[in-house]
Amino acid sequence: MDLRDFQNLPLRGGFLLLNVTISTEPMVDAMGRAALARTTIIGSTLQIDIYGSLPDSHAISVSLYHEIFEGPRWQPFCPRLRFAK
Repeated sequence: MDLRDFQNLPLRGGFLLLNVTISTEPMVDAMGRAALARTTIIGSTLQIDIYGSLPDSHAISVSLYHEIFEGPRWQPFCPRLRFAK
């Protein structure tokens, strides 16, 4: 899977996915649990970081699905917040 395909990708609902990156930095959620991905939402733009050195395509696909569909629903409440999933 080529993550460059997700650069500047328009999404339904008026959102724009700026990019998706792989991070080797461990991630935690708001409760201190290990997280597999993190979405940063500023205004109507999303940036997704996925944890792992070289995750397989299935893991990337599941993380993207979750981040794209779950992250934006919180945006109206927290317009400049980082979310870890």
